[in-house]
Amino acid sequence: MNIDSRMERWIKVSIGLGRFEPYMMPLIQSLGRLDVQLCAKDHEIIDAYKGESRELEYSDVLHDHITLSYLWVLGAYEAIRTLTQQIREGRDNMPSEVFERSKETRDRFARLRMPLAKMEPASAHKETDSHIAYPGLNTQYGITWQLNENVFVSRRELSDFFLDTLEFARIAKLRQQASRFNNSLNTDSANEPRQ
Repeated sequence: MNIDSRMERWIKVSIGLGRFEPYMMPLIQSLGRLDVQLCAKDHEIIDAYKGESRELEYSDVLHDHITLSYLWVLGAYEAIRTLTQQIREGRDNMPSEVFERSKETRDRFARLRMPLAKMEPASAHKETDSHIAYPGLNTQYGITWQLNENVFVSRRELSDFFLDTLEFARIAKLRQQASRFNNSLNTDSANEPRQ
């Protein structure tokens, strides 16, 4: 993972979010900066674990990393929840596919957020998920939580999906603006008097 290019991606997607809420841009940049730091720490911890350093299991470093990962999930959930709500309410007239994608992202976060924050399963998964999300370490993605016997959700996978969703929204908005611009050019040229 290239840390610089990941941070650059977070900055690019944050720039247009000020149209929803002026504070959204610095919030997404701060979440992005923390994401990059957490990704780097994930790699350090995975390398230590693969090196069979069992001291890590009981270290403050691991516990602090789990806590920061937990807080990142809660903060990112609130950002995507707010963005999804504002798109649903028609702010900035985003394309419908952006709403669907942001709703899907919000729901992925909500499945983990409910047991993390409220100590109850997400309502859509009441029959299958535990009321507690148990932390663990995935040797590919880093900090992860177990929701039921078969479902594990990593912070990194949520982060990747969130970043992809914001990039999707950015590209969809740019295409929408380009289409409007081209339509206005075509309308202007059609209205010009013929010589």
